[in-house]
Amino acid sequence: MIALRKEAEPSVGDVSRPFLGFAADDATADIVRAAVEARDLSGDNVIVSDLTGAMDGLAAIRTPPLLIVDLGDATDIMAAAGQLATVCDAGAQVILLGKVNDLRVYRDIISAGVADYLVKPFTEEDLIASIDRARPQKAAPAERTAEPAQAKTAELTAVIGVRGGVGASTIAANAAWYAAENLMKKVTLIDMDLTFGTQALILDVDPGGGLADAMKEPGRMDELFVKRASVALGERLRVMASETDPAQGDLASSAAFEGLIEFVRQDSELVVVDLPRTLAVAQPAFLDGCDRIVLVAEPGLGAMRDTARLANHISKHNPAAKLSVVLNRQGIGGKDELTAKTFEEGSGRKISITLPFDPKTAIGAEAAGKCVLAAAQRSRLGRALTGVAATVAGVEDEPAKKGLMRLLKPKPKKQTDDGDD
Repeated sequence: MIALRKEAEPSVGDVSRPFLGFAADDATADIVRAAVEARDLSGDNVIVSDLTGAMDGLAAIRTPPLLIVDLGDATDIMAAAGQLATVCDAGAQVILLGKVNDLRVYRDIISAGVADYLVKPFTEEDLIASIDRARPQKAAPAERTAEPAQAKTAELTAVIGVRGGVGASTIAANAAWYAAENLMKKVTLIDMDLTFGTQALILDVDPGGGLADAMKEPGRMDELFVKRASVALGERLRVMASETDPAQGDLASSAAFEGLIEFVRQDSELVVVDLPRTLAVAQPAFLDGCDRIVLVAEPGLGAMRDTARLANHISKHNPAAKLSVVLNRQGIGGKDELTAKTFEEGSGRKISITLPFDPKTAIGAEAAGKCVLAAAQRSRLGRALTGVAATVAGVEDEPAKKGLMRLLKPKPKKQTDDGDD
């Protein structure tokens, strides 16, 4: 840390505790106590004190291996950290808490040797994660060293509309919401249409500008930046979206996206990407790393043709991905629309799931500012969307489809006698 030296180093016996924490207020102190106790450290070692009091206390003792200090209302974080460093011993792992939310400050403070810097307000889970990063980790048995990394690798599904306006964004939003709320997965939903994307509208959240910034300045990308570029919707769903000025052009970059996914996967179990077909074609690297790709189409000639073309494109660039086709809005064209059989024959692809044309339910959900599965899960469209959600989430879909068909089929009439059919 910045010039970690004391003018007069205390004797070894002046301190024996492995941890000390200084919080500027009671609310912060409660969060710090809860976090350290979750990591088997004593909550009694958390003291409510301002920075001056913390420095006075630390000056008289040997700095513990782990130190958490709340900088209070300090606006010059680097200067406050420099003052604190004069009373800290080299080798201490220091986590600072402050109110300044600035990526440059964060980077400067980490470069100076601080273990981590958390912006207030933060959660108990945020601080636990910081403690885990700061404390030396015990070596795991050789046969298990690869397990933690494998456990943190999220499944990645791209949802692509074969033509504009076929409902791919609606399907992506509903699938992400359902996976978070009903399948209890930690989900990140990314809308890669940075200018005209509708995920923020469908889910009624503020799109912010973080995703566009990540595309424009991939060099700024790190765990904190990515986290602050997303918007939480409930406990398990985070949304990354933007609404950029059309005059800026298309800012999406497959190289920046690759870096983004590396960070997002560390904190998710499922990543759902609403990917415009134009990006999938112009920058096929967007398809790399996808575990599943869901093509969304309507029962029309153009959609049938483009399903075949996109499926062939995908098979060339990511043949390992599991490819599914969802036929949306069946019934929109009445007797003149393509049958499922004709669509399959013309596209050369089997239809995984068919969704009914149900404008009343869809419009009602939009008016309520909710996705269909949040507003009308028991509707005919809602029940069908649960099957799509299972496919997007990578859940075994055969049982889901059987259950879905059981719901959609009319109930058999009760027998009035014991005779055979």
